[in-house]
Amino acid sequence: FIALEGNQVLIEFESPADNIIGFEHAPATPLQHQQLATSLALLEEHSSIAAFSNIACKQISAEVESPFKNHDEHEKSHDSEHKEHDHDHEKSEHTEFHTSYTLECNADTQNLSAITINAFKHFKGINNITVKWVTANGQGSTKVTATETELELK
Repeated sequence: FIALEGNQVLIEFESPADNIIGFEHAPATPLQHQQLATSLALLEEHSSIAAFSNIACKQISAEVESPFKNHDEHEKSHDSEHKEHDHDHEKSEHTEFHTSYTLECNADTQNLSAITINAFKHFKGINNITVKWVTANGQGSTKVTATETELELK
């Protein structure tokens, strides 16, 4: 979801964990822990998800919700009995990443003609994204793919 108003942009993005990190469970191996850390770092930057063609925008805030963000701390602080309980609990929860970004741009967003969706470059599990947007000029929804990453605001 992308909302444009004045010189502000709000982006909300959600995706199943499998699309972002390649698995749906809590990380268990060093490689999986690294994949999670790399993906969380990418998700902290809006430009990993979307970029704007004809105006410059600065990220004011980013919120990344991960079903596994505190997994390392849980493992270190619980005894083995609690660890088993945590793993069972995590399996029953939705394993999705939710992100939201607030941006401030150097021009009115009504001058924005296109948005490039960059998520495909960084997260190989994503095949298509349904993007909904709201602007001062109207609203719309479209599907973008790894080969058609440009979102025209019409």
